[in-house]
Amino acid sequence: MAQSFMVDVGAIALGLVSLRSFLGKIRDIPGFLQGVRAYRLLPAPLAMAYGLAVLPAEGAVAACLLTGWHRPLASALLLLLLLSFAIGVIGARRQRLDIACHCFGGDETERVSQHTLVRLGLLLLLGVLVFGAQLADGVSPVYAPMPGWLSYGVRMLGAIYLLVIGTWLLAAPGLVPEIRWSTIRSQSAR
Repeated sequence: MAQSFMVDVGAIALGLVSLRSFLGKIRDIPGFLQGVRAYRLLPAPLAMAYGLAVLPAEGAVAACLLTGWHRPLASALLLLLLLSFAIGVIGARRQRLDIACHCFGGDETERVSQHTLVRLGLLLLLGVLVFGAQLADGVSPVYAPMPGWLSYGVRMLGAIYLLVIGTWLLAAPGLVPEIRWSTIRSQSAR
């Protein structure tokens, strides 16, 4: 029971983050696509195709995680999206690009930073836990039934609480140390 509750809370939290990200991106699709190109990891046509593929994928992931429909598949797709975002952030950091993150839309001002990478790492960890718990429980790949409305409301509040605590911890000064990419490069060259 407790594991099922926590898996639901984790899935709903991930669904809320995906929904927030999706809604921010569709508000300014050209700005988001320009942001994808700013990472300079893909040629312009591939960056455009990737950006256009992210939009419906994020929307579908949000809907599925929030409703329980195809939740195991949605959590697997979310892991792939988060991994691709992490690759982009690491690439931008290694290139020392001072660019907007575009994590939550094309018009955002947040810069790619160590906090961006830590946030992605925490979301990836939560995604792995949700996906792994569903596999361990043998949840149907088509539908993970959600509880009644009152129980769903409690799980939603738990998810919001989890996200608020995570946001608060990430904002704590000095909690996330800055990684010096030049030091990592020089150590790996040895």
